[in-house]
This record gives sequence, C-alpha cells and structure tokens, in this order.
Amino acid sequence: MIITPYSKSQKPQLANAMVHYMTELNCGIPEDIIRGKLADFIHSQWETGIIRVDLAMQEDRCIGFSVYQIDTPESDWCKRPGWGFIREFYIKPAFRGHGTGTVLACHTQQALYKMGAEQLYLTSDDAVPFWQHCGWQLTQTLCSNGQYILEK
Repeated sequence: MIITPYSKSQKPQLANAMVHYMTELNCGIPEDIIRGKLADFIHSQWETGIIRVDLAMQEDRCIGFSVYQIDTPESDWCKRPGWGFIREFYIKPAFRGHGTGTVLACHTQQALYKMGAEQLYLTSDDAVPFWQHCGWQLTQTLCSNGQYILEK
C-alpha cells in the first residue's frame, strides 16, 4: 500500500471509494448523488485548500481514504478552531485487520501536526475501538451528529 495525496485525476477513484463508504454506513444516499454532488463537494473543498485528502492505494486502485482539515471558519464543519480534524476515514473491508488503517491514521495524524495542529479530534461510532488502538482518547462528549468525540 502507498499513501498518495489526492489529485484531480483521481476523482473517479475517490468517488468509487466513497460509494463503498456510504453504502457501508447505510446512509441511504443514492449512488448517483455520491458520485455527483458529494464527490464534487469534496473536490471543491480540496481545490480551495479547506480540506486535504489522501488516498490509500494498492496496485493503482483506491482501497481507502482520509479527509482532514485544520478547523477554520471557512469550513462547513468548524467545531474547534485551530484543531486538526479527521472528517472522513475509510478502508475497504477486505483490507482491514492488516495494519492498513493504522498506517493511514498515523499518516493523517502526522500531516495534521505538520499543518500546525497541536490538538486533534474526530468523531466515530462503530470504529471507536480502532481509534483507541491508535492512541486516541474517548471523551464523554457526543457530537451534534450523535457520534462520539475522540481526541489526541
């Protein structure tokens, strides 16, 4: 696996991975909306520099991604200004349990620290044990989206 910064030419690969992600979340968003509006939104946020996106690649196919930012008022999600925030994180199920997610998580954390974050947070529901394994601390706070907040 290699981790590569997202580029415009990788939009179809990111959209494919997002379809898997959203389907697994059972969110009910139609595939055409994910490939269209949602992928376009992520891409536009990336183009303006509000977010960063890294792809986990294996043999030229996207097996996961990380979407992250430093919280600023320019973002549509700014709960903790100045904090690093992992917005979205996904590894395809076939690649879980082999350290792939841990490598991408560590990479993302280091990128946020290099961007100037001193504190990090994310929200999670079912993946809390994974994040705790990666050294994140579970807070007793629930986010507005109903998920747990973890900090590092």
